[in-house]
Amino acid sequence: MSVNIHSRLSTLLFENPELITVVNRFGITLGVGDKSIETLCRRNGADPEFVVAIINVSLGHSDSTTSNLKEFAPSLIVDYLRKTNSYYATAMLPNIERHLKSLVNHSEKRDNLDLLKQFFHEAQEQLQRRIRHDEDVFFPALLEAGENEERYPCDRQEMDMQIADKFADLANFFIVHLKGKYDHNLCRGVVTAIVTLSKDIARNNELRLLFS
Repeated sequence: MSVNIHSRLSTLLFENPELITVVNRFGITLGVGDKSIETLCRRNGADPEFVVAIINVSLGHSDSTTSNLKEFAPSLIVDYLRKTNSYYATAMLPNIERHLKSLVNHSEKRDNLDLLKQFFHEAQEQLQRRIRHDEDVFFPALLEAGENEERYPCDRQEMDMQIADKFADLANFFIVHLKGKYDHNLCRGVVTAIVTLSKDIARNNELRLLFS
């Protein structure tokens, strides 16, 4: 069932904690009380219809609301994508890197941990390149594009899918192929963070396609 502006946000966040970082990008933080999405959006200066559309896509709901995302002002779209990129660059990637480094340093027998660390750095660089491309090319094009222009070339769509797949592969490598003696708590934290990032990127890719 699709979300609407009258939906209680606390219920949504409890049932779908992955939405916490999504609403954070609109200035909405935990401690939402029993308020509706509309009330919280008005309080934080966000467009409730746009927030609802983003939430519905993030939850995998497909209806007329989500399919018309490109009808929103390009500035709203770019602002959301920019905040998403900032979340990746300043929160998720440093968090994974920090915990992965700690995992390597606290492991008695690394075996293929160093190889997995190298794989992470390759995926990290690929995501960082896309973020730079967004700022230099994609966002300006999105802001300037007319309604009938192609905003999102097919080659960029392919790159987006490759990035999400690369982080998913990294998590899978940890799960299937990790060897050696290592800190289990640190390892679980690293894998959870990588899976979270991979899923967030995949959801964001769906949004980018809808914005095209």
